[in-house]
Amino acid sequence: MDFITAGIAAVGSASNVAGSLFGSQNNANTQLGWLNIANGMADIQQNKLRQRQMNLDATRRKRDIIRQAQVATANAEAMASSSGALTSSGIEGARAGISGQEGVNYLGVSQNQEIGNKMFKMENMRVQQGMIAGFQKMSQRTNMWDIIGSIGSGVASGNNPEMLSKVGQWGYGVISGL
Repeated sequence: MDFITAGIAAVGSASNVAGSLFGSQNNANTQLGWLNIANGMADIQQNKLRQRQMNLDATRRKRDIIRQAQVATANAEAMASSSGALTSSGIEGARAGISGQEGVNYLGVSQNQEIGNKMFKMENMRVQQGMIAGFQKMSQRTNMWDIIGSIGSGVASGNNPEMLSKVGQWGYGVISGL
């Protein structure tokens, strides 16, 4: 074996070892990546449950606002009836005031619910984007180390003249470009 062939075999062995070492580490990175994706999916499920809880709470608050308005209207009518003012304009003013307050309170709960739903949607989008970015990064690492490992094993074995030729051409191109 001449000096150049021995050098190529040494480089092949080194890249095979690097591919194996970092490929193994990459397998751990891949497993960690899948774990991160699973955690992201769990985060999205938790967000959906919290969103459902928030919407149920908003529905209960809206119903409570309507009930409070009905009770306030009934109390105002009872007081007007006991004082003989049931047909006066005072009771209509009381009804209007109660109805106005009911509308303001109901609107506030509705606006908070809308804001909360948008926040949950944005949080889910952030988690999904993180999962996609992690998956892309994980797959890029896998491809790079798989390539390095396969080149190294092909060169180190010496049984693949095509691989040796490609590595030689690449090496000659790099050296001649200096």
